[in-house]
Amino acid sequence: MTVNGNNDQNVTATGGVSNKADGKDSEQNIGSNNGSNSAKGGSSANPSSTGGASAEGGAAVDDDDWKEAAADKNAAVATVVGGNAVIPNSGGTVHVKENVDQITVTGSDVKVVAKTAKKISIQGSSVKVFVEQVSSVDFNGSDNKVEWANGSKPAVNDNGSDNEVEKAG
Repeated sequence: MTVNGNNDQNVTATGGVSNKADGKDSEQNIGSNNGSNSAKGGSSANPSSTGGASAEGGAAVDDDDWKEAAADKNAAVATVVGGNAVIPNSGGTVHVKENVDQITVTGSDVKVVAKTAKKISIQGSSVKVFVEQVSSVDFNGSDNKVEWANGSKPAVNDNGSDNEVEKAG
């Protein structure tokens, strides 16, 4: 079979492809004018790809992380009392759906998506906070990150270790 691509390239696929239920791998060879690749058990439409930037510790940090956390349909919604949102959750994602005076995160391994906050205080570890705008950040844990989108860089008080504040790009 020959398929003409967008850039006047031809891709020729040969080999037996089957949907056998016996668990045996099929073999398919794919060749193009840019070289050839062979994949056992199927084919790869894009044999090489590049990912986003990798942050120290191996976690990918970019706008896609923010979008993914914001779109998380299983996210909990933070309760706001007197302008303060306290997030004791560990694991998962929490949305702060209104502008607040303060967000306090005491849990660990959690992603928080928020509108604006005057202050963010993180007591736990491995916390990521994505916030539209924030004035100040206090870190009392480790391996945390706050990413803000609008306004000037917040004042930072870091009493922990390996914490980071970064403007969304």
